[in-house]
Amino acid sequence: MITRSSSLALIGGTGPEGFGLSVRWCLAGESVAIGSRSAARAAEAVLRIGAMVPGASVTGGENDTVVRDADAVVVAVPLSALESTLAPLTDLLSGKLVISVVAALDWVDGRPRPARLAEGSAAQRIQALLPHSRVTSGFHTLSADKLGDPSQYLDEDCIICGDDRDARRATMELAGKIEGIRPLSCGRLENSVYPELLVGMLATINRIHKVQAGIRLVGIGHD
Repeated sequence: MITRSSSLALIGGTGPEGFGLSVRWCLAGESVAIGSRSAARAAEAVLRIGAMVPGASVTGGENDTVVRDADAVVVAVPLSALESTLAPLTDLLSGKLVISVVAALDWVDGRPRPARLAEGSAAQRIQALLPHSRVTSGFHTLSADKLGDPSQYLDEDCIICGDDRDARRATMELAGKIEGIRPLSCGRLENSVYPELLVGMLATINRIHKVQAGIRLVGIGHD
């Protein structure tokens, strides 16, 4: 289980989604470590979060440094960078909870197109790259811009997938620590393809309607 004193590391934490999630978890009082290929970029992100969230428990460094002692690790890098980023970290991530926020999408002229992956989804590719890690997926449909702006109110669902029930439950617990987010289980990791593709739909809706839309599923009672 994830506890309040647990630490979160974000691989790709300087990118929009990783940075936004870091902001929200810092607001929730979690200890966050921003990872990047560049320690300087990680340090810059730490300063930005410190200015937005006074008293935030946030540090930064290169990816291998921040994941070493983390209880849970979020992967928030582009699809094309998965192999080059994760291959050097395989041993360090063994046995850990690894959460994918990566979508199986290609971007052509700024517009999303489904990527054809032999594994089926980006999360399944991460599991193939990290066979000894407990991989889940989630947070795909949350707007990076809204996450990274503490003044923005969140009121939406977060779809979580994973083969390991304890890992899936821990990921839902982390999602629930973000104010305004309701975590929902979507079963096995192979189901990650569905929320991943929703990213493309939301990007199109946002472009057409000039909004930052999210997902809310009706007919499901609140706990």
